[in-house]
Amino acid sequence: MAAMSEQEIAGYKEVFDMFDLDGSGSISSGELKVALEEMGHMPTDEEVQALLKQIDADGSDKVEWGEFLAMFQAKPKKQHTEANLRKAFREIDKDKSGKICSNEVKQFLRKSGIGEDIIPDGEIDAIIAEVDTSGDGKISFEEFLRMMNA
Repeated sequence: MAAMSEQEIAGYKEVFDMFDLDGSGSISSGELKVALEEMGHMPTDEEVQALLKQIDADGSDKVEWGEFLAMFQAKPKKQHTEANLRKAFREIDKDKSGKICSNEVKQFLRKSGIGEDIIPDGEIDAIIAEVDTSGDGKISFEEFLRMMNA
């Protein structure tokens, strides 16, 4: 993992402290919901719990400083093997066309508990457009692979 600068860590600590409304040293589901709402999202309790579950490495139902920081650290070297990425791609590619369209990504995210309040449809469309280097409106496995290894 690439080391983060002290300045980057300090910036993330400031954000963490803003989310930690009661100063307990951890972010509860309620604090996470308030933080998301302040960023313009209106997540359901279920969406907040799904997000918390992804971040909360130790299962404490709270996000501690280390878990929060880990979200922002550079991804480990080649964490995603091509085989794992192909499996993920196939999971999203419901019509088995060999390409992923924005509707398939949206369905996958919603099924995973990540609602439109967390990642709006327009944001998904923008990501698809950015990753779609061939200009066909869909993501091929090669484009998906480049995005995941960027």
